[in-house]
Amino acid sequence: GGYATVTELSGGIYKSLLTTAAGLVVATPTFVAYSYLSSRVNTLMHDMERAGIEIVQMLTETEPESGIISFQPSAESSPRDLRREK
Repeated sequence: GGYATVTELSGGIYKSLLTTAAGLVVATPTFVAYSYLSSRVNTLMHDMERAGIEIVQMLTETEPESGIISFQPSAESSPRDLRREK
């Protein structure tokens, strides 16, 4: 009749579990790579923006207004901040 047997159901469940596992094997490293590249792009974009601001300031010979933007490390900067400034 129209009823599925346990064997038929277990075969379908097995295929579903295999395709899910295969999808996770592909998706996990892909997501890690995407996260790394996205972070790298954001860092490069920030560095380019910072360089552009510094060039504009140099060309217009203006000093950054205190409290708005300052790219010089302050005396209270953490070692991590100093590494990012280089």
